[in-house]
Amino acid sequence: MKRLPTFASIAGIVIAAAAIAHAADIGKALADAEARRRAAESGVRQVQPKVSTDGSDVRTAYAEAATAQNAWLDAVIQSLEKGAAADATLAEAAAKSLVAWVNVRNRTLGQPEMTAALAEGVRKDIVRNLVDISSQEWKANHSSDAKKRAAVVATLDQHLRWKTFEEIH
Repeated sequence: MKRLPTFASIAGIVIAAAAIAHAADIGKALADAEARRRAAESGVRQVQPKVSTDGSDVRTAYAEAATAQNAWLDAVIQSLEKGAAADATLAEAAAKSLVAWVNVRNRTLGQPEMTAALAEGVRKDIVRNLVDISSQEWKANHSSDAKKRAAVVATLDQHLRWKTFEEIH
């Protein structure tokens, strides 16, 4: 006679699958955020030879994007350190400034700027990504011991912290 799976065994499988899906989701979200940071740094390297020492609009646009991204990251780090969820509005500012940076970079390189519809779609994707990272990291780590939280914070900082315009070579 076949034994039917018990509710407990099914629940265990569902919980394990959810944990695996969560790990994959957060891994992809973190990889996407790191890829955006690297792309922004690459964009700086592309425009550096084309801008004079002044290049104020290029430097300003990148500085605003880096500042907004790092403010979001600082909020996520503080949320993990202090146990309070991060402010989601910082993700919006980070996304908006990144889209502005990409348009300034494209204009400087003689490439077309994003259309309004594309820019809005990109902005929404970035906001969703940053909010996912913030909420998932908080849920997964806010009640962890201090050593684990410190390791998570160090990893986030290492992979997602934006450099200044001058630090990029």
